[in-house]
Amino acid sequence: MHNPKSAVFFTTVTIIILCCMCGRKEKVPATVAARLAQKLDLSSAVVARPAEIVSVMATIDLEFNTSVVPQHQVSGVLDKSPFEFEPAIDGRAQWLSTAAVRFTPTKPLKPGQKYKGIFRGKVALGAQKQVNDYEFSFKAAEQEILGVDGDFVPDMSGKDLAKFEGYLRFAQPVNAGEIKRDLRVRVEKKSIDFTLDPTDDASRIKLTSASVQRGALQQTFLVYLPAKYTVKAGEWQREFL
Repeated sequence: MHNPKSAVFFTTVTIIILCCMCGRKEKVPATVAARLAQKLDLSSAVVARPAEIVSVMATIDLEFNTSVVPQHQVSGVLDKSPFEFEPAIDGRAQWLSTAAVRFTPTKPLKPGQKYKGIFRGKVALGAQKQVNDYEFSFKAAEQEILGVDGDFVPDMSGKDLAKFEGYLRFAQPVNAGEIKRDLRVRVEKKSIDFTLDPTDDASRIKLTSASVQRGALQQTFLVYLPAKYTVKAGEWQREFL
């Protein structure tokens, strides 16, 4: 049997539910158009850029204070690099994350060269994006040591004697006499003599230390150069055992 009261109750409940649904605000994900419409000022969005002086082997990185590209663009090499340099630098660009982009030069930077860089916002983020360009500058280190390699060889002139033979590698041609004045070689904090000889490669110098007495305990062999030979704070040093 039809019950009028039940029908009224059902109708009332339905109206209440519909009213509640109408009053609820659904969260709608941001569309591509909405993202493009948001203005981005790179002068305030960039929070990390190349240092004033960089290594000749450096990559050129920019980091932003917010995500500027979707996740699917991360790690792939860009078809067109948004970076422009004066003088020109050949290389490729890729997004390291949604908020960081990297330019990798195809060859080392020119030592001592000053560079001007421009990050083209519309090239990176799309022609419809409301975004400006970002300008920056940096200089490649003039006298940068890239490393030292070598090993200890026996000195047959005495018992248990050994000397270090290796090569110092620089970013640019250097003068062995100038390096001789700045270089320090130490064994257990005691300075020892050494010789430097040029090679066929003007950016590579042969290092030969004075002989040292081998002992029962391990000894620390250190090679030092002052801070002007590195882009990092403090002196450059390498340790051998």
